[in-house]
Amino acid sequence: MIFGSLRKRLLLTNVAVMAAILIGLGGGILLVMDRLLVAQETSTVESDLQRAVIERRELSQDEFQSQHTFYTSGTFFVIWDNSGNVTFNPSGAPTAQLQSIERAALSGHAGTVRVNLQGSQPALIASQVLSDQGVTTGVLQAGRSLAPMLSVEREALFVMLGAGLASLLVIVLAGWFLTERALAPIRSAMDRQVRFTADASHELRTPLTIVGAGLQVLKRHPDQTVSRNAQLLDSISAETQRMTRLVDDLLTLARVDSGQTQLQIEPTDVSQLVVSTGQDLQALAASRGGHLDVRSEPRIEAQVDRDRLRQLLVILVDNALRHGEPGGLVEVRSDRVGHDLRLEVSDRGPGIPVEHHGKVFERFYQLDGSRSGSGAGLGLAIARWIVSAHGGTIKLMDNDPGLMVRILLPLRASIEKPGQRSAIDRTSMKRANPG
Repeated sequence: MIFGSLRKRLLLTNVAVMAAILIGLGGGILLVMDRLLVAQETSTVESDLQRAVIERRELSQDEFQSQHTFYTSGTFFVIWDNSGNVTFNPSGAPTAQLQSIERAALSGHAGTVRVNLQGSQPALIASQVLSDQGVTTGVLQAGRSLAPMLSVEREALFVMLGAGLASLLVIVLAGWFLTERALAPIRSAMDRQVRFTADASHELRTPLTIVGAGLQVLKRHPDQTVSRNAQLLDSISAETQRMTRLVDDLLTLARVDSGQTQLQIEPTDVSQLVVSTGQDLQALAASRGGHLDVRSEPRIEAQVDRDRLRQLLVILVDNALRHGEPGGLVEVRSDRVGHDLRLEVSDRGPGIPVEHHGKVFERFYQLDGSRSGSGAGLGLAIARWIVSAHGGTIKLMDNDPGLMVRILLPLRASIEKPGQRSAIDRTSMKRANPG
């Protein structure tokens, strides 16, 4: 409902803006066209007037009248004498509207004016005083009807209205489609946010319920010793640690989404980092009855964030120990491949179906069956961010049997300047290749 209303508002806004642009553009075109046509008609009527004045001076009255008796050029002529009487008007132009212009010309205000003749027919009238040996003999007027020009402008207006309506229709259809495309990422982001909140609430509810129930039991038996409730306290401690890890992961992802997390890129001996991390994780493997085999090509130097790279290894090894074969072997390998650092973590468990390889990197996504566990489904999402922020790729592969996670990171990553953020937003996360 919210997006439907927002989509309509965006569409109406776009249509209103485009309609205003089309109206402004069309109005400007019509205005320029009107001025150009009026200027052309003015030039024509003034040119015809000057030619007629010369002919009136050089030709006899009969020759002039016979030459201009027929109204063929689109310009009509009217001649007035000094008394204000019409002496020549073969076109039958209405003289009532022309007399005031004739008087203005006699008083020294000759020029070209626009008037309305009978029936509200607009016309351009140009006037000039006639003289013979310095004596004023009358006024010669030349006029052109503006009806053809206005007809052209009306046709142009209808054409632009039709084109404008067609354009608005196209804009409506395209806008309806484009607004859906524009809102799709927002809708997807909101859906992910709602799902993320719901999943986080669900993951937190279980340990909180267990802790709350345990506290209620302890309250009902205040006289019992700690040793007698050791199992209950261990359960409360385990759930508290689980909530702590979950909150830490949620905080990490929240900082990633807001662009607040920065990588501390520095030259690092990756070989030593991989080996030392593997040694630290041996106790975790032993506690779960598994075996951890870590091997690295010596002296691999890379520009990485050592803390994030260690976090990445811990996430992948923890997943492999949790979901691999019970008591089985987890292998960690690192070496150079061209200009990249290759990290591989593999187990001997049931693996992940190919159709789920991309989905397991989504937040809170967990498989049904043997690879589901006590985790919240955030580890691989954080792993993908770490890899993507380094400009690398992460890919799941069948280990036959089991699963292998293969990571490629550039050895020569660009070192961030102080205060410069790394590319860790959601756009950069899409660069990873989980499939």
